[in-house]
Amino acid sequence: MTAPFAFVPRAVSKYTKEWQGISRPPPSPSPPPDPTTDSDDEHTEPAHRKHSTQDIASLISLALSDYNIWLDSDLRWKLDASLQDDTSPDNAAFVPINYLLRRAPFRGSLPSASTNPEPSETEALKALRTHASRTFEVRMRLPTSTSSASVWYGTGKTSRKKDVGGYEVRRRDWATLRDCSSRGWTRARWDEMTAYMECIPPQYRSVGGIARFAELLLSETNADVVVEPRLRVQCVTLPPHYLDKPGDAPKCKGYALVTFSSKSDLDAVLDAWPWERYRVHVPANANDDGNVSPVVKEAHKYALRATSKARWDALNKEYLLYKQSLVEEVARVEVEVERLGQDASDYDYDHEGGEPAALPHPPHTETQTPMQTTPFSHYPFDCLVFVRNVHPDTNKTMLKSLFAQAFQDQDQDGAASTAGLDYVDFNRGMDTCHLRLASPDHATQLIAYFDARPKTQAHGLDATGRAPLADDKPIVSERVQGKKEELYWEKVPDKVRRQAVDKVVQAQRTRGAEWSERNGASGSRQKKRTREC
Repeated sequence: MTAPFAFVPRAVSKYTKEWQGISRPPPSPSPPPDPTTDSDDEHTEPAHRKHSTQDIASLISLALSDYNIWLDSDLRWKLDASLQDDTSPDNAAFVPINYLLRRAPFRGSLPSASTNPEPSETEALKALRTHASRTFEVRMRLPTSTSSASVWYGTGKTSRKKDVGGYEVRRRDWATLRDCSSRGWTRARWDEMTAYMECIPPQYRSVGGIARFAELLLSETNADVVVEPRLRVQCVTLPPHYLDKPGDAPKCKGYALVTFSSKSDLDAVLDAWPWERYRVHVPANANDDGNVSPVVKEAHKYALRATSKARWDALNKEYLLYKQSLVEEVARVEVEVERLGQDASDYDYDHEGGEPAALPHPPHTETQTPMQTTPFSHYPFDCLVFVRNVHPDTNKTMLKSLFAQAFQDQDQDGAASTAGLDYVDFNRGMDTCHLRLASPDHATQLIAYFDARPKTQAHGLDATGRAPLADDKPIVSERVQGKKEELYWEKVPDKVRRQAVDKVVQAQRTRGAEWSERNGASGSRQKKRTREC
């Protein structure tokens, strides 16, 4: 039998020169990094990755916290089994990373993409070594050594053998896990270590981000305490929103319940960020101070505040009672209005005068008198105006010139005066803004001016305005009063708020002196005319 024909390739060297003369298209530039990822993820190879390594490290910390060990019975039982295994003490308390990635708090706590629904072991390994090397130790688990893996996945044919290899992680204080005092705590005891945090900055609004944010705040507010490599944040819980449907996973709306490992950490956060914001002293140049950390600047910017869970529960009960009272009040008023309508239909007309008989008067309600600003007022009353339908591409300078037209009659030359307009609170890209006026009279004058002369901005640099066209929405202004006014001024620094109060008080004194002088002059002229008669 002859040997099979050996394939001999053709010589292609003679085509080399021809191909060398053909120009190749330049390589396409690599796409820019995704701006949504963190700075430590900008040079990673998967272009679709959405997970932050900092959030992954924070979630692993929460997964191996004392609170989660107390809560998760399966994790607690397997950790105890690995700690009691005397045959391999080096394997004690090591947990496969794959085991943690499939359980809470990872499930539903990270943004998922269709190509990457959950982080990989490699991502978790990088996150731990980059952000949590002082708290955790990581090792590679070989498939040939299955003594510790049997605790987590079993030894039968149905065990997940593909998860035996890979990486494992354990806390550096693993020797204290069995004798940890929190093993015997109750739910009430953990609630005593929990704080309710509100107005969390947007860049931290996730379970892992809130845990990292709380850790950073503790490093600033409770930095004098010598902390061992341990987990200071034990749990992050997102309370459900009242609009959520039953069974929906809670989403972060800017508030969360954060459980700490010690009472000192809890007290440090409550003292640094109290529920009553006026107790927080914010320097006027806090944003320009180089000694203030970025996380503290962000907390001041968004008016972070915190309270204990016990007080939060009490406020919830108070709110529910108040809500129920409002519902009952609305129902009572509807019944009263219906009864008054039935009574009106029973009244007969006066045959002589042709007019209906008098209807019963509704209950008398006192009109709310405007608040008078005093030197002891927390903020100036009736000096805040909310404006809608401004151009999103405008700026504060253009808006100040636009709204100063309401005070142009006060100048000698008829030009627009900005003396009555203290500050324009505007963020670029928004179609609304707040105006802080020098006095309540200036606020009244501004609202009356734009009510009588409807205007709109033709473009972002329009400082005079024009008459609205058919499809334009005119600029609308309204005075802010009551609770909304109080909430707004709470976010203003104390120094600025005090200057506004002093300016209004001085304007009231000047106006009172002018009124007394005019009345005194008119009185003297009246007396003179009386003597002449």
